[in-house]
Amino acid sequence: MSDPEELKAKYAEIAWLKKQIEEKKAARGRRNDKNGISKPHRKQFPTPHINLKPLKVDSGDNKYISSTTSRGMTLVNTNILEREQKSQLQKAEAARKLQIEAQEKKRQRKWKPRIDKNRTKTDHCDRIAISDQIFAVCGGGNKLVPLSIPPADSEGEIIVWNSTKYIRKKNGTFRRMGKSADMVVFHYTSHSNPGICKKSSHCKYLHDPSHIRVCRQYLQNKCTNTNCLLNHEPDEHNTPICKYYQQGSCTSASCHYLHREKPQDPEVYVCLCRPFSVGGWCPRGLKCPFRHDLECPDFEESGTCPRGFSCFLAHPVTKRTQQLMATKTDDEVVIDDEKPTISSFTVDPSQLLITSSGVYDMYVDEKEPRQDNEFMINLESDSDDLEDNNDYVSV
Repeated sequence: MSDPEELKAKYAEIAWLKKQIEEKKAARGRRNDKNGISKPHRKQFPTPHINLKPLKVDSGDNKYISSTTSRGMTLVNTNILEREQKSQLQKAEAARKLQIEAQEKKRQRKWKPRIDKNRTKTDHCDRIAISDQIFAVCGGGNKLVPLSIPPADSEGEIIVWNSTKYIRKKNGTFRRMGKSADMVVFHYTSHSNPGICKKSSHCKYLHDPSHIRVCRQYLQNKCTNTNCLLNHEPDEHNTPICKYYQQGSCTSASCHYLHREKPQDPEVYVCLCRPFSVGGWCPRGLKCPFRHDLECPDFEESGTCPRGFSCFLAHPVTKRTQQLMATKTDDEVVIDDEKPTISSFTVDPSQLLITSSGVYDMYVDEKEPRQDNEFMINLESDSDDLEDNNDYVSV
C-alpha cells in the first residue's frame, strides 16, 4: 500500500471517530432533555481585573477608574460612580429605617394589651416617673409595674429608686433586688365588690375589715341598714377630708368627715391620693402628703376617665381639667399658669412608703390560706335588709 492510500485510511478513521463522538454527544443531549436536565449557558468574559487608580486622561477634570461589572471590566467616571454609590446607600438606609419602624410598631401592638391590663390592675397604686416612663408602685415598693411601653431589649436593666436597686424582668416590671418581698402584707381591695371575696379561704391576700371602703351614707348619717357591707368606722385611713372645715364653715357636731387643716401655701396644688380615692384606704393616714377626696385621680391627671360610666368617683370640671381636655390629643400637655403640684411624681419617694405608725405591716407567709374568721362578711339571718342597701352587690 502506497503512502497516499495510508493517509486516506487515516483520514477516514478520523472522520469516523468524529462522527461517533458527535453521535454520542447528541444522544447525551437527548437524554438530558428527556430527564429535565439542561446545561446552563455560560457567558465568556475576560479575566476580571480591578484597578482603582484613576487613569489620567486629557478630558479636563473628569477622572475614570476601571471597574468590574457583570459585563466585564469597564471605565467609569468617578463623579457618576460616587453619585450612584451615595444613592444606593440612601436607599439602603431608608429601607433599614422602614424595617425598624415596622418592628417597633409590631412590638408596641404586642405590649399594648399588657399595659392596659397593668393600668386596670394597679389603678389604686401610686404612680411615679423614671426616665420618662410611668410606673405603678406596688407591694410596698417591691414592684414597679410599667404603665408605658418599655424600651426594646431592656430586660435585665438595673435602676436605683428610693435608694434601692431594682432589676427589670421580662414582663417589664422592676423587682427589688436583695431581700425577698414576700414579707409584705397584700390586703384584698376591690372597689367594685366591697367586702366580698369569691376565693373564700383560698385567697392569699389579707382580709382586714378595717380596709373596707367607708360607707358614704354613713358619713352623711343616712345609712340605716344593719347589714351594710361597707365600713362604719371612719378613721384617718378611709375618711375623706371635710371641705367645709377647711373653709371654716363646718357647723355639724356629728360630722364624720376628716377635719384636716388646709395647706398653708394657697399657690400649691395638692393632687388626689390614688390609694384612697380608688382603693378606699390609705396606709399613710394623716402623714399622707396628698388630698383625701372621693374624686377621680385619672380625670384629674389626664382629663379622661378609663372607667367611663362605671366610675363611682366624682369628676369635677375645673380650669385645670378643662385645659387637659382641650389638649388631650397632644403628646405633651402644657397648662398655662400652672401652680406647683404635690403629687406622687414630685414628692420624695420615701413619702410614698410611709405609714401612719411609721413601720411597715409584715406577714410571715402570704401564701398560707387565711382563717375563716378573718373574712370580711359576717351576715346575720335577716337577709331582706341586705338587699335593700344601695351598696349591695349580688354575686
